Amino acid sequence: RLADAAMDKSVYITQKLKEQPDKFTMVNEPMATNICFWYTPPAFRNAQYSDEHKAAVHKLIFERMQEQGTCLIQHNPLPEYNLPNFF
Repeated sequence: RLADAAMDKSVYITQKLKEQPDKFTMVNEPMATNICFWYTPPAFRNAQYSDEHKAAVHKLIFERMQEQGTCLIQHNPLPEYNLPNFF
């Protein structure tokens, strides 16, 4: 039951992210409960959002969430695939 609930939540979150393409970009299709995405802040929604910007923005967001204790997630780059940090 717990695994089914986790999978249901993964599907739900993926759906919500895809409904907001101006704010979120899926890195790939989810693998089980792993959902990988980039967040696009308002300042970049109608501007160039380079890999360097993504890495800096996501690092800042991650640090703030860690300090505030608001969320426990991971962010990683995948240099072997030439991808900057993503959530």
